[in-house]
Amino acid sequence: MAGSFFDRLIGSLRGAGGGTVGGANMPAPNLPGYFASLAKEQAGLPGAVVRYIVQGDNSSVILTLQKGTTRIGWRNRRRNWPDKDAEALLAHPDRWQIDQLRRLGEVLAALAPLNSNVEWGHFGNRKSPDWLRHVLSLWLGSNRKGQSLALLADLAALDGDPVGPVLDVVFTRDPHDYQATNSLARFAGLDVWLRESQALIEPAIPGLAADVRAELAASLGRLGLQDLYREVLIDCACGSAKGVRTSARQALTACDKPALAAALEARFAKAASGAKVELIAIATGSLGAEAPALLARWRESETAAKVIAALDQAGGAMSLPPVARPAAAPGTPAALYELPARPDGPEGYTAVDGSWVDAGGPLVLPTPTPVPPEVLAILEPAMGAFNLMLSKGKAEAGWIRWHWSKQFQPKDSGTLKAIGRLAEGTTPLIAGSYGPAIDWLSFYQFKHPGVDAFFADPRLTLRHLVRLGVAICNGQVYPLFGNWAGPLGRAVQMRLTDEQAVRRFTAMWAEAGGQRLHRRHAQEPLELELGNARFRRPGLARAVRPLP
Repeated sequence: MAGSFFDRLIGSLRGAGGGTVGGANMPAPNLPGYFASLAKEQAGLPGAVVRYIVQGDNSSVILTLQKGTTRIGWRNRRRNWPDKDAEALLAHPDRWQIDQLRRLGEVLAALAPLNSNVEWGHFGNRKSPDWLRHVLSLWLGSNRKGQSLALLADLAALDGDPVGPVLDVVFTRDPHDYQATNSLARFAGLDVWLRESQALIEPAIPGLAADVRAELAASLGRLGLQDLYREVLIDCACGSAKGVRTSARQALTACDKPALAAALEARFAKAASGAKVELIAIATGSLGAEAPALLARWRESETAAKVIAALDQAGGAMSLPPVARPAAAPGTPAALYELPARPDGPEGYTAVDGSWVDAGGPLVLPTPTPVPPEVLAILEPAMGAFNLMLSKGKAEAGWIRWHWSKQFQPKDSGTLKAIGRLAEGTTPLIAGSYGPAIDWLSFYQFKHPGVDAFFADPRLTLRHLVRLGVAICNGQVYPLFGNWAGPLGRAVQMRLTDEQAVRRFTAMWAEAGGQRLHRRHAQEPLELELGNARFRRPGLARAVRPLP
């Protein structure tokens, strides 16, 4: 019965010709079927929606679509994921008229307005019109690439701005590709559009969001348009947003050096002191060999103390002596990339100024030792308390499908032996093979003084703590030094008393199978955490700097 009703409905929408509505061509054959579920809310509503999209008739249908019951019914309609029916609507965008696309977007925006909770899967950002973001979601789908940028510009022009929405869409993240920070791969002809529309694009750039400007600056460099947009890139490189400054200054390094020097010099003569400091940084990082001469000219005429200090600092950095390099062996061609006289390694490394930074000599790790049984016995009262809490939880969770107690099992003497074997081991830990032994020690709802006393016991060595930390933190070191470090984290922090202790900790952490502490990890978040006054270990921040 219902099926025949929808068949008659769809047939009436398609008309006698099978592809028209009121004499207008149907842009997509599945358009009536896509909105057929609206008939459950109001008879004839799907036909009115299709006529509005195709012909523009009866615009008051938008008010009906904005009703709460209609929106709920649309949100709860039956559909598949990924929604191939939706993507098929715009499989051939050339068959659609530009105003039909606009009305399709208005219908979808009325049925499903975008906000912070439901904008997943949509291109652009909150500055982009909702109707346009809905159209793009259908048009680009989950994997359509190389689409017409001209069509996007025509759609954006319907709201009177042919540039801003295009930049917002192209240079924001691709919602279907978590590794992409932009949507450049979705469109073809971007470089041509950027060249031809420069006069319209440059005035719109200051109004863009910071992440959009950063991606735009980086793309200008990748596409070889840095000289065409040189003045805009200089503005971005002097801005307050760190990401935008970094991307713009990287793009300026590829500019024509004499032209860039002339542009910077023209700005320097009229700039305020703060802007001059930024221009000095740009010249230092972008001009290469031509920077010293420009800095010297600026130094001769400058009187502001702040600017003079920046010039002196930049000039001093660019006049550092080169790193000492060994001479090429007789009879052999000089190496393309010469190494410092002493190679970097565990003993130390060569700093940027050519000086040698000693890492403190060869690193000797302590030998493995067994965990005393009396130390493991400290956990027995805590284990009893956990079992009692677990039994109460399982009694409460008899009819609850998801309950915290269902992920744990009672602990016994075998659990303590497993903890001892885990701490005493010498081979790298395999993720997932030790959960039942230590899962209760890190359960956020369980607190017991016996757990604190166990980890704080001096008979438990740093090696024991490291192996337990790799297991409990799943190889991630940050939980040991964060705001929720717990008893284990506090015990580890108390053992890191000097630079050698930090070096041994990092080496044993990697040996036990934990995530390796690369230079970036050691010098940024770990240094900040170890040097935090909250841990009363300000000297430990110096320990991670010599790590090779």
